[in-house]
Amino acid sequence: MSTSISLTYLPGTHSGVARSDSPGWITAAEIFRRTLQLVHSRTFQVSAEAAAVLSIFSAVAVWVFALQIFLGS
Repeated sequence: MSTSISLTYLPGTHSGVARSDSPGWITAAEIFRRTLQLVHSRTFQVSAEAAAVLSIFSAVAVWVFALQIFLGS
């Protein structure tokens, strides 16, 4: 019986198979390698851009809410 762990799908990479030195667990090196691949993938860049836009909108919403409270009282 083999254990397969897949954090995310990236084209051109193999599925994460548990190593023999740590059965049932993905290694820290594998997590680090996949994180680096994710950072360099276009999917992450799109997600980062979306996160930046959402953070800007949320910051504006907080300021508007704070101004309503300040000016309303």
